[in-house]
Amino acid sequence: MKSFDLQDDELEDAIPSVSKTIDKPHKETKPNAGVKAVDVTKAIPAVPLPGEVGVDDGADEALMMRKNTAPIKETQPSTRDHKKEVAAFVPTQDELSCLVKYWVRRAIDGEYFIFWDQCFGTSDLRAIDFDWNRVNEIAQILGTEKTDKAVTEAFEEEAQTFERHNWIVFRYGTEEERAAYQDLGVGFQDFEYGVAEEMARRVVQRVFRNGVPEQQQALIKDELARYAKKLKSYKRGPHDVIEISGISFPAELRNLVLSTGVDDPQPSCRFGTLSIEQGKALLAKLDEAARKGEDALGALVVQREDHTPPTVKNESASTVSRPPKAPASCGRPDDDVIMECL
Repeated sequence: MKSFDLQDDELEDAIPSVSKTIDKPHKETKPNAGVKAVDVTKAIPAVPLPGEVGVDDGADEALMMRKNTAPIKETQPSTRDHKKEVAAFVPTQDELSCLVKYWVRRAIDGEYFIFWDQCFGTSDLRAIDFDWNRVNEIAQILGTEKTDKAVTEAFEEEAQTFERHNWIVFRYGTEEERAAYQDLGVGFQDFEYGVAEEMARRVVQRVFRNGVPEQQQALIKDELARYAKKLKSYKRGPHDVIEISGISFPAELRNLVLSTGVDDPQPSCRFGTLSIEQGKALLAKLDEAARKGEDALGALVVQREDHTPPTVKNESASTVSRPPKAPASCGRPDDDVIMECL
């Protein structure tokens, strides 16, 4: 039987997220039959991972103690004895998928730090290699399909946390394009007006012209997700949404989507996954509105009299990159909260 030893930081990083989820009802999940047992006897004492946390029943426990405290105290020694007997933890596939995302995020942050700062040591390279090795170890238990899905989702989520131009060159640029981008200044703080936009635009054009389908589809989703976040920022309070390629947009965008030749899914609000050509067509329309300014882009989802564009910085004037997360040697990114993906 294959075993997967949990690292101390995998369990320790799970603890903060418990406080975030303790007040939310969780759907009870049964361990998957195909998932192998995980030996944690050499790790740290059993710690509840997110996904195992149920509804907060502290109030019920307090009521029971007031009614009959003695019997409860009598059970405490046996409860502690039971915990000492726990020798294995069987994670669900969802929990393993979250661990995959955790290690992929670490690897991305480490690789981005090298790209951003252009200063690194062998310890940074070893740490990145360790992160990907952990992903491969989990994949032996989780399976290739679910692991690949988790890796893809991790990249999609990380794309929204970096400056657009930096991410496009970092994620989709060739070695030559990345080197040319880096030559403009450490930390990307010294770009002249419009330079970053132009370099990122050329990368996008090349990918859409010559990139493999998987690369084109990934770039389309990254760009659509950025627009979705922007368009939703114009809305106030609860609002209806439509789903395009798994991304939620304000429902007012339906007509624009239909104008690209996509079939109307009425009465459903889910358009499904767009083809590459449909995705490019939708991006072209959104780009056209964005070039006209904030008012034109906001007008796609709100009435003009209700539209007050949010204050945004002009990224083209001097592109400010998101600094890497705190490095550990000259550059080891700090850990993300392990269960943010839940």
